[in-house]
Amino acid sequence: MSLSLIFEPYNWIITTNIHDENYENEVKNRILKYINTIKYSTNGYVFVVDYDGVYLSHVKKSYIGKNRINLKDKNGFMITQEIIKTAKNNEGFIRYVGTIKPDTNLPAPKITFIKGFNDWNWAIATGFYDDELDKQIKEKSDYLKKEKKRDIVNLFIISIVFTIIFLIISIYLAKILEKYLIRYRREVLRHINKNREKDSMLAQQSKMAAMGEMIENIAHQWRQPLNLISISSTGMKLKKEHDILSNEEFNEGMDQITRSSNYLSQTIDDFREFFSPNKKKVLFNIKDTFEKTFELLDAQLLAKDIVLIKDIDEVEIYSYENELIQVIINLINNSKDELVKYENIKRMIFISAKANSRTVTINIKDNAGGIDESIINRIFEPYFTTKHKSQGTGIGLYMSREIIVKHMKGNLEVSNSKYIYQNVSYKGASFDIKLSLKKLD
Repeated sequence: MSLSLIFEPYNWIITTNIHDENYENEVKNRILKYINTIKYSTNGYVFVVDYDGVYLSHVKKSYIGKNRINLKDKNGFMITQEIIKTAKNNEGFIRYVGTIKPDTNLPAPKITFIKGFNDWNWAIATGFYDDELDKQIKEKSDYLKKEKKRDIVNLFIISIVFTIIFLIISIYLAKILEKYLIRYRREVLRHINKNREKDSMLAQQSKMAAMGEMIENIAHQWRQPLNLISISSTGMKLKKEHDILSNEEFNEGMDQITRSSNYLSQTIDDFREFFSPNKKKVLFNIKDTFEKTFELLDAQLLAKDIVLIKDIDEVEIYSYENELIQVIINLINNSKDELVKYENIKRMIFISAKANSRTVTINIKDNAGGIDESIINRIFEPYFTTKHKSQGTGIGLYMSREIIVKHMKGNLEVSNSKYIYQNVSYKGASFDIKLSLKKLD
C-alpha cells in the first residue's frame, strides 16, 4: 500500500510505501498491548483467543502464545472451544469454573461474555466470578439498606417538622375559625330567638282566632238551651201569678231547666279542655278525638247547613291531642268559610282517617270547587289569605302545618281533588295529614 502527497510550491510528489501485512500486524500488536493493560474491579480483565485456540492476551502472561484448545474445567466443560464457538456466533455468555482466579490462584465459578471479531478470527472476552458478584450484591444491598435507613430517619424528621408546622397552622386557623363560629353562632341564636318570637306570636294569634271561632260556637250551642230555660221560667212564672201552675208542670219545667243547665256546663267543660295549655303527649284514639271536635263544631256547622260525611277508623296514636284538634278545627273552618260563599248547593265536608302498619292518614275535603292553582302553593305561608281582613288573618293554615310538621313530626299537604259521591261529581280542596303510629319522643 502506497501513500502520495503533492507539494505544489515545488511541484513535488512525495510518496511512501507501507506493506499491508506488516501494518495490520502492527495494529494487532498495539491493540493486544492495550488490552493487556485493561483491569477493573478486583479480578476483572479482558483476554483474547484466536479461532485456533491460541491465547493472544491474558492476565497471566504465561498463557500468552499458548494453544489451549483442549482446556476444560473440573466438570469437563471445554472452555476454549465454547469461547470460540460463541464468538463465531457473534456474541454471548458462557458459564464455567475458571481454572485460576487471579487473587487466589484457585479455580472459581465464572461467567464470561464473548464478542467475536471475525475479520481477525478473534474471540474477545471478559468475565466475573460468582463470589465477587455475590459480594457486590451484598455490598450494594448493605449500602441500600443503609441509605434506606437514612432516608427513613430523614423522612421521619421531615414528617415531624411538617407535623409541627401544620399543627401550628391548624391551631392558628382554629383560633380564626373559632372567632367566626362564635360570631356566626350569635347570629344564628339571634335569628332563632327572633323566629321563636315570631312563631310564638303567630301561635298566640292562631289561638286567639280559634278562640273567636269557639266563642261563636258557644253562642250557637247556648242559644237553644238558653231559650228553653227562658221559656220554662217565664211560663212557670205566668202560671204561678195566675195560680194555675200544677206540681207536674212545675217539676217538668224544673227538669227542663236542669237539663239545659247541665248541657251548658258540659259545653263549658268541652271548650275549657280544648283551650287547656297542656303540651304533654298522650295516647289517644283518633275516633274519640274527632267526636270531641265535632261536638265543638256541630252547632255552627248546622247553622250553616253543612253536612259532615265521616269515615274514621279507631286508631290509637301517641301525640298532642289538643293540638291535633286545633288543626282539624282550622281545616274544617277553612272549608266552612269557602262553602258559605255558595248558595243553592249541598254543602259537604268529607272526613276520613285510615291507618296502615306505620302511619295514619287523615283526609279533609269539601265540595267548594277547590283552590286557585295560582295560589295553592302559597296557602301555608304566614299572613297569606284570600279572605277579607275582617274574616281571616292568614295564620290558621300556617300554624296548622307548623303543628303537624314541627310538633307532631308528620306532614300536611293540600291539593285539588275531583271525586264522585252518590253518583254526583264534585271538586274541592283536599288536605292530607300523615302521622306516624310509632311512639316518637
